[in-house]
Amino acid sequence: MKQRIFLLLAVMLFMGWGSLSAQSKSFATLMNNAKWVSTQYGFRYPDFMAPSPEVFVDDIPASVNKWDYRDVTMACWPMIGAWAVEDFPVIGSNLTEKVTIKSITYKNGKGSIFSGYTNDDRIWYMHKCLVHGQSVTHVKALVVIYPKSKQSGVKKLINVVKNWR
Repeated sequence: MKQRIFLLLAVMLFMGWGSLSAQSKSFATLMNNAKWVSTQYGFRYPDFMAPSPEVFVDDIPASVNKWDYRDVTMACWPMIGAWAVEDFPVIGSNLTEKVTIKSITYKNGKGSIFSGYTNDDRIWYMHKCLVHGQSVTHVKALVVIYPKSKQSGVKKLINVVKNWR
């Protein structure tokens, strides 16, 4: 009986370490081993990030598409109204349906690349593109949201965002 209990405890301990090891696999390692999936929006994301259904956000008003892995998110706003040409992003703007901009710490000279901090203290990095229609110009935006602890692993995602057109 003692041997069975010892064996059971040993298996549980080993399984616990195994799952802890899988959980602690670094984001950078996952990124290095990822296969990349193309979207209909003209960018690619790593295959381990789970897509979410499109959500309409009343405050924007527009729809956002997300791809998540734990505390790292990519979000695409494929069409934001003409108002956003001048007035987006600003503090308080939604980056996803639940994440908003707390601060803007960087804006490039063209007004197309932005970064800062979110209401949940993660970092965000956005590329805002103008979409020229027949009579009205709209905006589309791609953003990556991540905790500072994942900074080194997110570099490839930042490059995807930066180079998106």
